[in-house]
Amino acid sequence: MTVLAIDQGTTSTKAFLLHPDGRFESAGHRRHQQHLPGDGLVEHDAAVILAGIEALIAEALAQCPAIEAIGLANQGETVVAWDRQTGQPLHRAIVWQDQRTQGRLDRIGPRERARVTELSGLPLDAYFSASKLAWLLDQVPEGRALAAAGRLGLATSDAFFLERLTGAYVTDPTTASRTSLLAIRDAGWSAELAGIFGVPLELLPAIVPTAGPIAVLERGGRRIPVTASAVDQQAALYGHGCRAAGDMKITFGTGTFALALTGVMPAGATGGLVPTIAWQLGSEPPVYALEGGDYTAAAAVEWAISIGLAGSIEAFELPVGPSALERGLVFVPALEGLAAPHWNRAAAGAFLGLRQSTTAADMRRAVLEGIALRAVELVEALTAGAGKAISIDGGLTRNRGFVQFLADVLGRTVIVTDHAELTALGIAELAYVGLGQPVPPRSGAGTTRIEPTATSARIRALRPQLATAIAAVQSWAARS
Repeated sequence: MTVLAIDQGTTSTKAFLLHPDGRFESAGHRRHQQHLPGDGLVEHDAAVILAGIEALIAEALAQCPAIEAIGLANQGETVVAWDRQTGQPLHRAIVWQDQRTQGRLDRIGPRERARVTELSGLPLDAYFSASKLAWLLDQVPEGRALAAAGRLGLATSDAFFLERLTGAYVTDPTTASRTSLLAIRDAGWSAELAGIFGVPLELLPAIVPTAGPIAVLERGGRRIPVTASAVDQQAALYGHGCRAAGDMKITFGTGTFALALTGVMPAGATGGLVPTIAWQLGSEPPVYALEGGDYTAAAAVEWAISIGLAGSIEAFELPVGPSALERGLVFVPALEGLAAPHWNRAAAGAFLGLRQSTTAADMRRAVLEGIALRAVELVEALTAGAGKAISIDGGLTRNRGFVQFLADVLGRTVIVTDHAELTALGIAELAYVGLGQPVPPRSGAGTTRIEPTATSARIRALRPQLATAIAAVQSWAARS
């Protein structure tokens, strides 16, 4: 019994096959264009991505006709508006990184602001879906008319893909918990939240479990069930093998995403972190987690390359020697603002401590260290699992110097898995759970444990420099 995993991410879509014997193999890859129509605006062509998913499914079925189920991982907060009758998007998808709606959020009054956080667990930030959905409803000329006719699809991207692929207009609790429209404790849509944001409740998709009988894809005379659907970060959490309260993972992708399982809904204040649903397996109660995210990780490396600070990713290997932090040079990777626990979109990235003797190599090193330092800030806020080793993944984890600095500045063991596609593996394993079948044993991948070195205590003593730098960029942001 083989399942197909579709990992629909920010820059590409990947397909993998997980076989009953644990073999996990690629079934294709499609990149898609990032549209940047203005400062702080990030869009995707949802129709192009859908065509890529369709092609990957066809290729996977040609490679393995015996596929028995499909799992879909999605970007999370990215949203689409479409005509449900024709299936055509009405506007480019508004991506999770997009900032266009922060102004309207800033105008929401204090009472409603408090209610949003109380009910959804989320701060008022353009990162989350609700304000982007409201923007699409207001700005797309035919949106209101289609809504009145019962033809408007207005939802996160997973619902668009699932309806176009299967006819089922659904989302799952992990994705719904990223919208600001879900009552996080009840795991159901909230009429009060919908009213605050101006998103009609009747336009939203039905919420179905993360793993279970979600929908059915019909291709070539076959009916293939979709048995798992989840946000990519929650799929990665499952792929890391996190199952017990306190288990934690960090993914260094476009941004940095640290999640720690709590099991039950966290009680009380979360210190700027975001409670989220990790998954819901069939009829079981939802499993909760806390997330601390930052908008910019690998994106900062790509930015550094784009401005000529490096010619390629290979130039970011850290040489032996004192860290940039020890030499008084700090980089704050707030190129798209500061996310958890600060939630300050006005903050901007900065180098602090530049001198005439500073070299491009010093600045490259500071970029990597800044990403690691922000991850440490998130881990320290995620107090669950204190002292446990932390599992990490993402492209930056292939940089040994980066990982060693992370272990040193954390003062904790870091576990790097040899498996490069934990999001896809996680959604594939969830698809087996949704089928009611045993998850195959993992094969062909191990882990590497990176321990703090003798310099760890000295580096950890300098961590307050990041707090000073963050205070400085927030002060600069507040100057106007």
